[in-house]
Amino acid sequence: MSSRVKIRARLWLLYFLASIAVIGAGTMAFLYYPFISSRGGVTPGMSEI
Repeated sequence: MSSRVKIRARLWLLYFLASIAVIGAGTMAFLYYPFISSRGGVTPGMSEI
């Protein structure tokens, strides 16, 4: 039982960290989007959006 709880806790921790990373990356991309678009965009067609 204890090993199963440890595995579950580890999975929840990984999921929590992954969600934080996704949210952080999204906010950073949203904040730095004007700087990226002013340079012409990273990929062609990005500056048109």
